[in-house]
Amino acid sequence: AARLLYEFFWSEFCDWYIELIKPRLYGDDQRARAIAQNVLVEVLGKSLQLLHPFMPFITEEIWQHLPGDRGSIMISSWPQPLTEQEDREAEATMELVMAVIRAIRNLRSEMNVPPGKQAEVIVVTSVVQTRLVLQKAIGYLEVLAAAKPVRFKANLAQAPARAATAVTGEVQIFLPLTGLIDLEKEQ
Repeated sequence: AARLLYEFFWSEFCDWYIELIKPRLYGDDQRARAIAQNVLVEVLGKSLQLLHPFMPFITEEIWQHLPGDRGSIMISSWPQPLTEQEDREAEATMELVMAVIRAIRNLRSEMNVPPGKQAEVIVVTSVVQTRLVLQKAIGYLEVLAAAKPVRFKANLAQAPARAATAVTGEVQIFLPLTGLIDLEKEQ
C-alpha cells in the first residue's frame, strides 16, 4: 500500500499533474486557475489522508495548512473511491502523452541536449486517433519536453538524417540533432 501511494503521489501527482497545471495556475484565465487549484487541493487532501497511517506527523502538519476549516486529519472521513469519476479513455490518453514526453526527454538526455534548449521533434504515427490526441497535447509536449516545433506525420518515406529516434507504442519519435549538439564532438 505504501509503495502504491508513493508511486501515485510522487510519479503521477507531483511529477505530472502539478507540472501539467502550471500554465493554468499562472495564466490569466481565472476560471481555469480556480478549477486547477480546487482539483489540486482535493487530490492533495485525499492523498494526505491515505498517507496518514504511514507518516502521521507530516501529513497532519500539511493538512493544517490546506484551505478551509478541516480539523484534524485523524478524525477526517476516510476517502471513498469515486467510481463514477473514472475515465479509462482519459487515463489512456494521458498515458500516451506521458510516454511520448518521457521518450523525448530520454532522447534529449542521451544526446546531452541542454535542458532549456528548444528542439524540433517529429512525431510519426499512422494511427489517426493517436496523432489527434498528441496534436491536442502539443502544449504539454512543448513545455514539458522543450519540443518546438513539433511536427506530426502519418508516415515518413525516409528517416531524417542525423536524428535520434525512439519508439513508444505505435509512435515513432525523431529528434533531429543538427544545430542541437556538436555532432563532430559526439562522433
